[in-house]
Amino acid sequence: MAKKFDFTKLYRPIGLLFLSFLVFYLTFFLYAWIDSIWPFRFCPGYWAFCVLVQFMIMTLIPLVAFTVLGCFYLRRPRFRQTRDVNKIATSANRLAIFKYLGIALGYFVLFFFFICLLILVVLVGVYHNVTVPQQSRDVFGLGGVQSRNGINLERDSNNMVHVTASNAPDVAYGLAFAHCQDRFYQMDLYRRIAMGWLSEIDGSDRSIQSDIFMRTLGLNQSAIDDYPLLSSDAQAWLSAYARGVNDYMSVRPNTPWEFYMNRYTNSAYRAWTPEHSLAILKLVQFTWSGNFNMELLRGYFSLNRGLSGARISELLPPFPINGYSTFSASDLDVPRILIPQNAAAEANRIANEAARVDALQAKMGVTGPPTTASKYTSLEVLTSFWDATVNTVRDLASVISLSTSTSTFILQGGTRVAPMMGNSMTDGWSLSAPNFYYPAQIKYALTVDSDSSQAVGSTIPGIPGMFSGRAPSYAWSVSPMNADVMDWFVMKDNADGSGYLGSDGNFRSNYTIRSEVINVNGRSPITIKVRTSEFGPVLTDAFKLPFTNAAGVSMNMSLQWTGNYNSKTTPDRTIEFLSQSWTARTTDTLGISQSFSSMASRLIHVPALNVFYVDRIDGTAVYIGAGRIPSRVQDHSGMFPVLGDGSIQWNGFSTNPVSSVRLIQKTIISSAGNRPIGPGYPYNWGYDFADQFRSRRLFTNFNTQLSERASTTAMGQAALIDRYPAILDDFQPLISQLVSATDLQIDGGSLNNLKNLQTWDGSEGGLTTLLETFYWELSRLTETETGVAFWNRPEFILNAMLPNRTNLINVNDTTGYISQAQTLRNDQLCINALNNIYPSVTTTNLGRRACLNFAAQAFMKANGRVGGGTNWGSVKSASIPHYGFSGTVLECTSSRSTSRTGSQFTVTQGSENPPSGQGFGSYSAQSGPLYRQFIDYQPSTGGSGVYQFLTPMGTSGNQWTKTFYDNFQSAYETDTGIPMQISGEYGTVMYQYLRPTNI
Repeated sequence: MAKKFDFTKLYRPIGLLFLSFLVFYLTFFLYAWIDSIWPFRFCPGYWAFCVLVQFMIMTLIPLVAFTVLGCFYLRRPRFRQTRDVNKIATSANRLAIFKYLGIALGYFVLFFFFICLLILVVLVGVYHNVTVPQQSRDVFGLGGVQSRNGINLERDSNNMVHVTASNAPDVAYGLAFAHCQDRFYQMDLYRRIAMGWLSEIDGSDRSIQSDIFMRTLGLNQSAIDDYPLLSSDAQAWLSAYARGVNDYMSVRPNTPWEFYMNRYTNSAYRAWTPEHSLAILKLVQFTWSGNFNMELLRGYFSLNRGLSGARISELLPPFPINGYSTFSASDLDVPRILIPQNAAAEANRIANEAARVDALQAKMGVTGPPTTASKYTSLEVLTSFWDATVNTVRDLASVISLSTSTSTFILQGGTRVAPMMGNSMTDGWSLSAPNFYYPAQIKYALTVDSDSSQAVGSTIPGIPGMFSGRAPSYAWSVSPMNADVMDWFVMKDNADGSGYLGSDGNFRSNYTIRSEVINVNGRSPITIKVRTSEFGPVLTDAFKLPFTNAAGVSMNMSLQWTGNYNSKTTPDRTIEFLSQSWTARTTDTLGISQSFSSMASRLIHVPALNVFYVDRIDGTAVYIGAGRIPSRVQDHSGMFPVLGDGSIQWNGFSTNPVSSVRLIQKTIISSAGNRPIGPGYPYNWGYDFADQFRSRRLFTNFNTQLSERASTTAMGQAALIDRYPAILDDFQPLISQLVSATDLQIDGGSLNNLKNLQTWDGSEGGLTTLLETFYWELSRLTETETGVAFWNRPEFILNAMLPNRTNLINVNDTTGYISQAQTLRNDQLCINALNNIYPSVTTTNLGRRACLNFAAQAFMKANGRVGGGTNWGSVKSASIPHYGFSGTVLECTSSRSTSRTGSQFTVTQGSENPPSGQGFGSYSAQSGPLYRQFIDYQPSTGGSGVYQFLTPMGTSGNQWTKTFYDNFQSAYETDTGIPMQISGEYGTVMYQYLRPTNI
């Protein structure tokens, strides 16, 4: 019987070919790990996609060629197989051509692959060199450089820039050059947001809404008004920075890769002007300013939901009068005889708000709650419909956070011979790639032999100046005070809407109206009409969700803010402080500390800021409360919107109510966005400060440790990264009641974990997750009354659960209490919540036990979900998205994450977002410390002190810049400080000289 020829032998070369493909692609897959570029190391799915697509494309040509060629020859008669066994050998020999053909094709394909690899490497290399800034190549012929000595840009091993020049304007120029090299896409994005130009490059609805909001707010116009009124030095400083940006754009050898990926062309670039830097600063100031959202929320629940003023004050309580304040009125030398009088006036001011709100409701036609009301997951979701910038930038890359709070402490006196200062800044901007802050050193010396001015610290791309830092003789930090520097005014329009009515019901004034044209990428331009009253822009015109009363009728409200109050006559000079903060010197009449304090007090205008200063020479520690505080009529608290009929107005503002406090008497100073001064101080700072828990934790932690041993560097560093959930102290009375109650039928596992919480030291672990989940379950209390599923107001929750609660640390010698009427309202709320959330619980005759029953059910539910063994880091991770690629296919190549941000109740703050739905499986977050700074002037063994900073991500915003895109991230994850090095303390790794045209 004739043997049948095995045609599979003909295709053995194909197997060899596929094996070669496999080896090649495995090598190609590992390319990013062995090459220095490392762009895709966190994106295995993207790699698999690339490998699959390239495998199919690159093998298609040889496979088709082999198949077609084989079919062609097999169909020829002389190559057909015969059944005659004697002709098999002849046929096989003749068919051997396919074997050699296959081998030849295999070699060809391998050669083809190596050629493709070579092309790929060349393309990657070219793209790398085109998009990555050249930081070691001298640049000549720069017309913007003033000094003949030029400007030196040095880079240390962390790629941090050190700018050295012969005069202040050239320092600004060099800083602009460095900002552009590392962060140009970021600073241009900030400019577009502030100026209302975002739609020019992104024609999405969210960008259009952001532009409408920003054009209505008018930061761009306010910057234009301010610039001509600044000092000549400030104008020179801003102009030099603008020249630096524009000169860089004219000579740059590369374009940021984000521009390529987002199809951002040079034609879309606009020349930088001084006003652009001022507009970015005003955007930062706006996010740092007071109670924008809290006052809106109170207005919403009074005018839309129809709640009484008294009830809203309970649901959204002001900072407690007995809460922890950084200073007491007596610390600031207020006469003791006046403190009770001032405190009583403050209490009356808050109490009078209830009657004013009820009167406003009557005038605006609000007679009760609406028939149907919208429901929201959280307060944050609700406010996002009003503040389009927050909502828009969140969608783009979560730049702006709703939480504004910075933890700062100073230790001095006792056994210390020099002060210690630490601050962890979470300034209302979310974690992002690149980071919000840009660390840098700036320096100038008038002559070779003169004493130089220099400092290293935090800058913001787009803004020339230093916010916090270390100079040779002193260090300082700046953070938002959270004082109330803005108010909402409800306008009653006349018949045709061209103006508004006064307190007598008659016409008062016309709106000032201007047109704004918004150019939209891929769409026709949009023209909007911006209305402005005597109180400010009618910002509700720009809301994504119309602001309506209970009857569904839209209402107009103007925003008055110290940042736009009479800007044509009283400019904001904060940029002058930022340009000089690092140059304080001894004068004929003032020491360095007095010189710095005077500078901060005179020049910081918007918003009100906490400024802390420590001096290396004389050991002085100073607090400066600086900024413009509105001067309101006697009984206006600023907590609620008021009628814009002229009956309530600002009488200018009180500039620098606290100019400077030399902290001689206090050993411990702690601040975390809380109220800076307790009751009895004569100024109305506002009432919507950050919760007291973290600042109180700093104080008690240091106070306890200092009673046992002397303060050390390690103690201060540990305090700055403390992740103890401070609200645990406030929950302990409630936990004790739950443990001791015998009628609540708490299951054994939950009861055991309640007892564990009683003895827990707050260390990171599963009990952190349980405590946080318990808190969020308790926050569901108000849903039936407010329509908000998660009510993230811890003071209200604690007041509802513990009506007889007093503060654990009664620093200000005052006591607070919950009224009987409020207690009864909260009891009924707990009954409603039990019926709604836990319907199996019998609520008959619960009375005062209703809230304790609700707490028991909430804890058992939390314990059932996470128990006591679920590590906090495993369920709560903060994302660090890239500005340009969040939500795109490139997100995994550019975004990062961290689990080291703490929670909203820890000193190292990282506020989590409310749970979505009822899952509680994990907690997302996008906030965390953006910049930490630690200064200890007490000499260490063999050293001169400890100076450290830490930021997430890295110096560069371009992920093709090798390891500098996220070179600080590993230190951030391990809480390892990076040295703050000034001249003579760092080694130069790269050097660049910016040469003027005149030499």
